[in-house]
Amino acid sequence: MSNRACVIITTINAPTPSVLKYIADPAVDVIIVADRKTPEATYAGLDCEFLSVARQKELAPAFDALLPFNHYARKNMGYLFAAHQGYECIIETDDDNIPYDDWTAKSVHPELAPATSHFVVGGPKTVNLYRLFTDKHIWPRGLPLSRVLDQDSHRHGTPAAAAGFFDDVSIIQGLADGDPDVDAIFRLTANESLSPVMFAKTGAYYKLGPTQYCPGNTQNTVWRRRADFPLLYVPSYVSFRFCDILKMYIAQAFVRSAGRSMVFQGATVFQDRNPHDYFKDYLQECEMYVHVDRLIALLDEGLAAGGFASGPDGLKQFYARLVTEGIVKDARELPLLAAWIEALA
Repeated sequence: MSNRACVIITTINAPTPSVLKYIADPAVDVIIVADRKTPEATYAGLDCEFLSVARQKELAPAFDALLPFNHYARKNMGYLFAAHQGYECIIETDDDNIPYDDWTAKSVHPELAPATSHFVVGGPKTVNLYRLFTDKHIWPRGLPLSRVLDQDSHRHGTPAAAAGFFDDVSIIQGLADGDPDVDAIFRLTANESLSPVMFAKTGAYYKLGPTQYCPGNTQNTVWRRRADFPLLYVPSYVSFRFCDILKMYIAQAFVRSAGRSMVFQGATVFQDRNPHDYFKDYLQECEMYVHVDRLIALLDEGLAAGGFASGPDGLKQFYARLVTEGIVKDARELPLLAAWIEALA
């Protein structure tokens, strides 16, 4: 370990331009998490920590035995490795997100970023923060569909002082230019999806208020507090297009319960998106939209009841409720989560 911060990428591809640019950044270490389809030989000699399938089994045998292959949740092994190595800051991204040259300054060291402005977001319970960076009719994957046409869901930013703004910030969610993390409904129906989306470079940071939510993802996300690393867990028994959205809704509520916060910033990466079948994406996202309003209600219920239990117990209890509610569709998630928590400890 040569840096306090690391970038975690899971991939089934040979090194992409995105991966190579992260590896070339001297401010971060890079951890590559393999799956069964990953061409392991193509990573030989690169200045990164490569977690082969064999190394993952050595790292956490009990968890590895329960964790599915050919699944995005393999990324959990990267989080485990980073936590065991003592990293203070974990950054998660994908192999098709190319960082801009100022990515380090704006994401890893935002307190030192020049020409920035700071806001706290109020207003409706779920807000569309993408609209703060573009005039296009666009929304993040996971925004409740009832809010998509809400023209007022992004107009409640109150200016905040720069001094101390990041003191309570646990998570920074960055946007992506090019092909950002929007849902398949947008890609299948919106004219704006036919050309690259370029967000305005305002230098602004928007902190979610005490009752607000905005969908986050694992595309360009910085975790700054070791106490919140258990929330990095990606579930296995929801659809692929829902797993990171579910994770980030839970994270928003749990860090709020602990007195910390989440911030959104503009695009610091360009996504040269890997090929997708948008209709198949849509079918996987249906599950997300069926459950997202109930998910938010359950999170609010927990906060209103005094918050979530600290440490792993709160996460276990909430996932058990998600299984009971049918939001997580298979009870095998619970022993998997328990194995994750044991391996993390």
